[in-house]
Amino acid sequence: MAVDVHVRGHIFTFSWYHFVRAFVDITVLLHIPNMVVQFIAMYLMGVSSEVYRHTARTKLNIISKIHNSIAKLMLAEVAFRGMVSDFSSCIEDLPSLRPSMLLGRLQDVFLDEFNVGELQVDELQKMTCVAFMSMDKDQSGKVGCREFIEACTNDGEITMQRMAKVFHISKAARSLHRFLDDTQMVASQTMREYKRSSYSDLSGHTRAGTPTRHAKPKQEDVDDAMEAPLETAEAKIQQIGRAHV
Repeated sequence: MAVDVHVRGHIFTFSWYHFVRAFVDITVLLHIPNMVVQFIAMYLMGVSSEVYRHTARTKLNIISKIHNSIAKLMLAEVAFRGMVSDFSSCIEDLPSLRPSMLLGRLQDVFLDEFNVGELQVDELQKMTCVAFMSMDKDQSGKVGCREFIEACTNDGEITMQRMAKVFHISKAARSLHRFLDDTQMVASQTMREYKRSSYSDLSGHTRAGTPTRHAKPKQEDVDDAMEAPLETAEAKIQQIGRAHV
């Protein structure tokens, strides 16, 4: 007598590889890494997190941002003219801002921080290098007026170029864009209301305020004029540093 026996079935074993692979797939599908990164950026990075939270909570309205951007643009231009001591030349004819000039201004601005020991000389130099290299877009070793204005107004929302595009009426604009975006319509309506007002005085004054191209100070004269405040600030910083030793 012969007996034939057949055994069938499945044997399961635990695999760390498949477990980790399944865990990673689930977390990615549920966007958990994105939420973790957002939580870290918003709450665990100190001052940077405060900036991120404030930016995320800020409501953006293009029309309401226009006056703020224009004011910053004008202030930046006047500030640059003040630093180079030239209020008459065109922007293209203005002297350039050099690292020593920027350092001298920052030394005066952050003098109170030196008094309480919150800022050191090498830290201020590092700040100057970072700010200057960020503003010097063409890497020429000097910052022009337009570069300075762009640095002051480019806050990631409305730059000078985007502001020009907002008011530029392009013939290539699609009907769908005009239907969904009422920026041009609101701007045109505001212009019509201004023209109907009693204080409208823009007619014929578009080029009236253009500065002349004479009386341009030499770059050497500007550098010499900045040496005095630079040396004074350095002396103050050294004096404060010796007092803390």
